[in-house]
Amino acid sequence: MKEQQAQGLGFWLNLYIILSIILGLGLFMFALIGYKNLSTGPDGLGWIVFLFFATAFISFFLVYRLLSIKTPMTIYLVRSFETLNIVLTLFAMPLASLETMLYLLARVAWLVFFFRSKKVKDTYFATTLA
Repeated sequence: MKEQQAQGLGFWLNLYIILSIILGLGLFMFALIGYKNLSTGPDGLGWIVFLFFATAFISFFLVYRLLSIKTPMTIYLVRSFETLNIVLTLFAMPLASLETMLYLLARVAWLVFFFRSKKVKDTYFATTLA
């Protein structure tokens, strides 16, 4: 029974995976809509569309890594991705609304989770500790 419990990812890690899939799909759809309107859009829209595509694909890649490759490198990649999301969100702070602030707080909470969670350490760093 303990072996089966150790194999599970835990509620918060599963929630992160589900939210990452939803975020990735949403970004991918926004990128497709932006790509469709690229010729009539303002300058800089191409970079935003590229950023949406890149973020969506990285999000899907990290979900794959979290589910299948349980090594410390996976957590290092997720930590880096969350830090990058925080930095990119900080660039939007002069135009920040309440939703941007909440998004930033959620990203900071996930980053702290990936640094402090005992479940993450047990699942992904168990091979290096043994």
